[in-house]
Amino acid sequence: MKIALIVEWIDASRGGAETSTIQFVKHLVDLGVEVDVITRSSGSSIVPCPIRTVSIASPTKATATAAFCREADRVAVELNADIVHALVPSMVADIYQPRGGTYRETQLRNIATRRNVFGRWFKRMLLGFNVKHRQLANLERRMLQRSDGPQVIALSDYVIRQVKEHYGVPGERITKIFNGVDPLEFDEAMRRTKRETIRGKHGISDSQFLILMAANNLRLKGLDTWLRALTRLKNSGQTVHSIIVGNGKPGPWMRLAKRLGVLDCVTFAGHTDDISAYYHAADVLVHPTFYDPCSRVVLEARSVGLPAITTRYDGAAEVIQDGVNGYVIEASEDVAALASAVLQTIEAVASGAMPRTRPESVTGFTMREHAEEVIRLYEQLLNARTR
Repeated sequence: MKIALIVEWIDASRGGAETSTIQFVKHLVDLGVEVDVITRSSGSSIVPCPIRTVSIASPTKATATAAFCREADRVAVELNADIVHALVPSMVADIYQPRGGTYRETQLRNIATRRNVFGRWFKRMLLGFNVKHRQLANLERRMLQRSDGPQVIALSDYVIRQVKEHYGVPGERITKIFNGVDPLEFDEAMRRTKRETIRGKHGISDSQFLILMAANNLRLKGLDTWLRALTRLKNSGQTVHSIIVGNGKPGPWMRLAKRLGVLDCVTFAGHTDDISAYYHAADVLVHPTFYDPCSRVVLEARSVGLPAITTRYDGAAEVIQDGVNGYVIEASEDVAALASAVLQTIEAVASGAMPRTRPESVTGFTMREHAEEVIRLYEQLLNARTR
């Protein structure tokens, strides 16, 4: 079975979706699938299969992605693969898998990050002038609204709702294959060692309740909400500390934290090559995201037994049971609900109701299972074509 996989970038430094793609390709190859990756990235060591690096001629960065989509389609046709599996809009795709969710939902949820009517209006206007977003949203709409459009792989129920509501894609053209991660290495001795190392590095005692937030796009992932919730926690007398890990520029957020009076409660740790160390050091993950089709950080946290708090705008909320392994809040901007969820988690961890141990099973959201289900879909499409 030969698969042409179209993905604009395959570079883990760019974020969770790209990291997931790399893990996914490795599992496909390990399961015996012949994969050719069509991408703008270069470097033969990224994945264990051929990489077809597409060079494009585009007058601006704004039009580069759409130009890549067109050129990638041409390359995919030339490869004569059994299945064209696209992670970006493609007019020749047999399967479309929007790992970042739909472009229309992305636009709406970015608008929602603004805290007032004027801010939301201004963001809507900016997006209206954003050539890249406009081109990709139009390509996606044209592709999905065709009667002979591709089968859609949805990473979560949230993504299913998006493709139905925004584009009217019928249910028979949607296959839910829940997102997956490679479970992080775990044993109790290692957890304790990493916990001591990270806490010692940042001057946090073992008894202090430590709250982790891991994100690159700090606005979209809800840092504004979290800093305001942290203010409530501090004013209530709770002695907590929060570490923010990721590539996002901390300057504006440090100024907001100072204005809110919580700068002493926050550490901006920047980029890390060992996110597992921070999961082991923390007592809870907060991910008050405005938009995540199915976040890796929540799934990774659950793979090492770390309770997680997220929102209903995160497809990974499906693996969270309120009061058992975390909480799901309804609105990303709900400061009071987030603070309350953290307080309840503090009590649950202290009482042992949410023990900091690895779950007995991570079945249902490993990347290996994800790849196996995708292969079954490949086989179904090929069998239907033969019939």
